[in-house]
Amino acid sequence: METKTAPVGNFLWHDQGKQPKINIVNPQDFSTPEIIKEILGKGLVPNSFGLINYQEIQSRNELSRLFLENPEIREKINAWKRMSDRFEHLPNSENNFLYVYGQEENPYWAMVKAIIKEFDRPDTPQRLKDLIEDLKSSLALEQEEKSLAARISQKLQNVTRMEGVLEIKPFADRDKDTDEKFIVGQKAYSAAWSSGYAVTLPKWTKNFFCRITGIKSLVKSYLSTKVRIKSYRSAAILHFPSSLHNDLLRGIRDLVRPPAIKDPGGFPENPEPARLAKKANDLIKNFCQMLKGRDDLILTVTFDYGESGLTAKVIGLKKKVEEPNFNFALSDFDGYTVKEKRKAEQIAKSIAEKKRVSLEMMGSLAIYDQLNKYFSLFTKTFTLPSTETDNEFKWYALSNLYNSKENRKIYNRLQTQRRFLSEVMDQLNNLCQVVEMFINKADALQIPVCVPEIRNDGRIGISFNGLAPINMMGQGKEMIPFDLPTINGQMICLTGRHGGGKSVTGKSVIESTFLAQSGLPVFADNFSLDVKTVLGSVTNDEGEGSTATVFVNKVKNLLSEIQKVPKEKSLVFVDEIGKGTQELAGFTLGKMILNTLKGKQYSVIFNTQIMALAEYAEVNLNAICLKVDKDH
Repeated sequence: METKTAPVGNFLWHDQGKQPKINIVNPQDFSTPEIIKEILGKGLVPNSFGLINYQEIQSRNELSRLFLENPEIREKINAWKRMSDRFEHLPNSENNFLYVYGQEENPYWAMVKAIIKEFDRPDTPQRLKDLIEDLKSSLALEQEEKSLAARISQKLQNVTRMEGVLEIKPFADRDKDTDEKFIVGQKAYSAAWSSGYAVTLPKWTKNFFCRITGIKSLVKSYLSTKVRIKSYRSAAILHFPSSLHNDLLRGIRDLVRPPAIKDPGGFPENPEPARLAKKANDLIKNFCQMLKGRDDLILTVTFDYGESGLTAKVIGLKKKVEEPNFNFALSDFDGYTVKEKRKAEQIAKSIAEKKRVSLEMMGSLAIYDQLNKYFSLFTKTFTLPSTETDNEFKWYALSNLYNSKENRKIYNRLQTQRRFLSEVMDQLNNLCQVVEMFINKADALQIPVCVPEIRNDGRIGISFNGLAPINMMGQGKEMIPFDLPTINGQMICLTGRHGGGKSVTGKSVIESTFLAQSGLPVFADNFSLDVKTVLGSVTNDEGEGSTATVFVNKVKNLLSEIQKVPKEKSLVFVDEIGKGTQELAGFTLGKMILNTLKGKQYSVIFNTQIMALAEYAEVNLNAICLKVDKDH
């Protein structure tokens, strides 16, 4: 199986696009669940709720159930998501490169193997099994990446070579002049340029004559060589790099810092070792304090930067002194020729210079001995950190090396694989956040939550226990879960006082069905259904015209739509039958509507305050009549 080479789209939450979804009849009477509005900001596809595709709903439910029942998996996915973000691109800086390739096992591939181990089992949802197969096939890239890193590491070591001698003032205050006195040595630069130069050819070389005669190829070769030479020349080191100077200065400063006082141990009855150790540390500390701010002390350092990093050895120390007095005037040499006077002047200057050198040496002897005694400064070759120098002369080359001819193909495959996994982990983490949102809502409102069972075995109907009235969500009121008989081709009539929860109950069943057919959890102890293709709702609150006229038009629209599908594929909620008319007229209208619905054997939930209509439905239409009170 080949590694994914293109973005995965929505791997876990397929957008159904133009495929059929639930037909919502009278959508103005349908309240989008509050939880759906919150989910839209979590990265799930907005247009994919309310499906009629059993396979898609079932695939989503498998994922929702896995994450709802396994909080430890949600935590792992969150951690993997953060790691995949970090490793979405191959290392492009020193720290990342050394971190990823300096370990025994590449942390990115360790994460991939951990994901495979977590989900490579029989009860894993099919979409995660598909992911695992893709990840297994990608493991072949691990060794190729290892080889890529080895090639690049080798070339990075040979990018630049510099060596020489430098005079520095390591003890001077930072705000004072610490520039080098002189530099002697050789500097070599070998740039790791990409072999694939994009040369812009003149338009005249693209005609037919130039192509067949080889002129185009000749011009391209000439320009490529010219660009390459120009690139090397532009990279040449013409001045001593400040990055190298800073690394040397910082490294030498660190070599002569006072050490931390260590406890020499010993026994309480013999405190002498501790006393001597403290005395020695105090001597070093006082010596270092004396050096602080001394801009008259100059160290001569030899350095080498290349394959082994930055090494340096201190080979000399001098104490800068004022120039000795040089009192010489030609008038003191009357009778001398001009040539003789010039010779005498040179001798006088030589004497003054020897005197100055001697004073410099004598002034530094004591400090030299102490530096050697306390820090072995003049007897060792030190390896110094070279962060600034590496950034300028080594790690800059990473992008060129990745895109070199020998590396470009595997680099692109690795980048594609990382983008694929990063996108998948984003989707997994988004789905985990959605599931956690349901859990947090349930905890805050003290209501149950579960993943619904979507049936496809010939059993028809909607059944549930402890369903929360989610139509009340966001109102700040107590939400008391309720039960209803299985809704399967019969009528359920709800009665009770005005404002007692009849409408909330009916709407909550409709909205929970919509959640269930979106592949999401529902707020219930348990919830099962076969797939519905039509959800119809009729209320009196929305529409233009008189209440009765609006109601009748909505009922007409409802009947027109539900007759287009098999009776078991719809669920209907009719709110407040007979509202807005005299009771007798409402009773007559209600009988007509209910008789029509019963004759077609539709699944119907309705409520009414006309008790005669409820009794009629119970006696003549075999309706189940339930009275809603504060405890449901």
